[in-house]
Amino acid sequence: MSLNENTIKYVPTSAKTGALISLCIAEQITDIERLGADGIIDSLYNPNKSFVGVITMAPSNIKNGGLYSLYNPEDMISIRLTEQQKAANIGSYNSTYILNHKNSDEDEEIIDDYVNLIKAYKPETIYTYSPFEENESKVRILKLVITAISRIVDDYHPNLVLGVSLDNNITFVSNDKLVKLGINKKIDFVNSMLSVYDSAKENNEDLTPSTLAINLSDIESVEDLTNLVTNLIDDYKIKILKNINTED
Repeated sequence: MSLNENTIKYVPTSAKTGALISLCIAEQITDIERLGADGIIDSLYNPNKSFVGVITMAPSNIKNGGLYSLYNPEDMISIRLTEQQKAANIGSYNSTYILNHKNSDEDEEIIDDYVNLIKAYKPETIYTYSPFEENESKVRILKLVITAISRIVDDYHPNLVLGVSLDNNITFVSNDKLVKLGINKKIDFVNSMLSVYDSAKENNEDLTPSTLAINLSDIESVEDLTNLVTNLIDDYKIKILKNINTED
């Protein structure tokens, strides 16, 4: 598999290598466990499944608050990478890839890496961001994932593509598209993975695991994604206006 030369691959000592892959594609390190908790749990307790995490951007601008106030930026990056490896070992990931892209990298450079990863693993399920994320850079990742899937001409398509909501703010989504992730049954385990990010906790970063997602499995292009978002918003608007205009 060919990936950009700055990529770092980590294989946990506890790695599971089940043939059915759940692939989580995130922007930054701490998002892997928040977005992919459902897939991590599913893989951990099923001998035929395994989990692969993909972190797109190089770690940077990690705050050195609290107990880490005396650490320099390079130290903080090293600490965050070590924390991610701890989480991967707890979750017995198949592997983790840190692609080390920069925000200034061209979309095509990132898409190429995504295409090669998806071709190599042929994941059964892909976890990434919801189109309703407030952070534009995370929506960019979603769009690049959708584009990468559309570029694969082999006789393959993931069974399930989930746009996971980091702040669980998509309760308005219609029931045919809303997916409730099954993490509550193993919430203590999920929290134990997230608890390794001490450097994030010292800066009060949100480490809440996600419980809701949008089913994006039938989305084949960014245009399809735009149409879906428009329709979901329109449906919700109609529902709200109907409630407001209903006479007692």
